[in-house]
Amino acid sequence: MSHLSPDDDIKTGDPAKASPPSEEVEVNPPKYSWYHGVFFNATIVGISAFAAPGLWNAMNSVGAGGQQTPYLVMAGNAILFAVMTLTCLTGSMMANRFGLRNSLVFGTVGYVIYSAALYTNNRYGTEWFIYFGSAVCGLSSGIFWATEGSIMLSYPEPEKRGRYLAYWLSYRNSGSILGGIINLAFNYQGKATGKLDWRTYIVFVALQCLGPLCSFLLSPPEKVVRRNGSRVQLAERIPDLEELKALIRVLLRKDFLLMYSVHALSPLSSQRLPK
Repeated sequence: MSHLSPDDDIKTGDPAKASPPSEEVEVNPPKYSWYHGVFFNATIVGISAFAAPGLWNAMNSVGAGGQQTPYLVMAGNAILFAVMTLTCLTGSMMANRFGLRNSLVFGTVGYVIYSAALYTNNRYGTEWFIYFGSAVCGLSSGIFWATEGSIMLSYPEPEKRGRYLAYWLSYRNSGSILGGIINLAFNYQGKATGKLDWRTYIVFVALQCLGPLCSFLLSPPEKVVRRNGSRVQLAERIPDLEELKALIRVLLRKDFLLMYSVHALSPLSSQRLPK
């Protein structure tokens, strides 16, 4: 089986025949399989986004994770976002070394632990688990964000990329909607302000367990076959040290530094101070 490489076309000096950078077109394309197709894998990433950050947003939208007082959860979230800042920057290195499927599975596990920590604190008053769960969630969520983005940008055909991005994001937003329904179902009879019913967290933990389970079904990029017969072009693996140096060069670019203030201040627009 032979394939046409973009590098070969560039060497021959015929740019009109060059394939797009994100595609690898084969003379004898492999047989399409729904399991290794783009739609199925986009659905897997969507379900993972629904179960992980989608339901996490639903819990935090009620304020302090639904707890009686906000201070413990606010301290935990501070740890979470501090750790996530580092793992988001190095998430591509983890995905490069351990693979997209393993990184996606690991990225969803932390959200389950975080929800379990909220449950134990709500029902039994356990505090140390909040700090531990927040640190683990920050560690895994940064890898999750980097992994899901690289999958959704590389798996679809370039002309269908925007459509699949919208499809993927609809799952994440539906997680917040369902989370609101769950909160209302278990807490609508409350006549005074206070923490959520502990049964609410059991439902959240059970649903978030779908994330790691579904992530195991993700096809690695070398097995993905699009409907047009093309494959995902695999990037050449580089040493971790070289990737770290490239990351530092990007962080020091002038255009990145100019946008830093916008990215740093934008999350503050969605934060609400406790009453």
